[in-house]
Amino acid sequence: MVKEAPILLVFVEGILTFVSPCMLPMIPLYIAYMAGGDVEGKSSFQRMAGTMGFVLGFTVIFVLMGMTATTLGHLLKDYREYLERVGGVLLVIFGLFYAGVLKIPLLSRERRMDLYVNGRGFLVSLLFGVIFSLGWTPCIGPFLGSVLWMAGLSETLMQGALLLFVYSLGLGIPFILTGLMLDQFRSISSKLMKYHRMIQVFSGLLLVLMGVLMIAGRLKYLSGLFV
Repeated sequence: MVKEAPILLVFVEGILTFVSPCMLPMIPLYIAYMAGGDVEGKSSFQRMAGTMGFVLGFTVIFVLMGMTATTLGHLLKDYREYLERVGGVLLVIFGLFYAGVLKIPLLSRERRMDLYVNGRGFLVSLLFGVIFSLGWTPCIGPFLGSVLWMAGLSETLMQGALLLFVYSLGLGIPFILTGLMLDQFRSISSKLMKYHRMIQVFSGLLLVLMGVLMIAGRLKYLSGLFV
């Protein structure tokens, strides 16, 4: 099934995670953490070093999670058809939650660890990326869950790892661009926040559509819309 999964769609899911209303306002704070304190007093190199460490941290964890999901999927390969249908139902639920139609306390509960760092740069940013990958459930949970489920249905370990790597690129590239152009980002993010509800609804409907197609065994048709 996932050999037909739309790779570009997974990349778009990463971008939608970045612009999600619960994450977008926090980006300048992330950049400040990654630069090792007050971002205004840091050079572009310091911001970039921290940002690269942060992106590498969550990418490594996401890829490992994808490989784990694929391994578990292989152990349950005899039930793959049922897993695909169950995954579709979960995606529909995730989508309705993200669009604000359903209230799911477990997904709404925020898991986050605040790090207060000062002048430590790349290594602390790497750790921060690891912690980020394990928290912020309302922001990353629905999209990450959908990609992990597809990874669990992948034919090979490398396919599962690739899905999570592409998702990490979709999330990580905007972070890197923000580190390079922080002043411009502040202006762009304030404009995007005006459309936060529209972004939420679009993201939720995309997950619902993916879920319906997965239930019908037709997720490959969505790939044509993104290629």
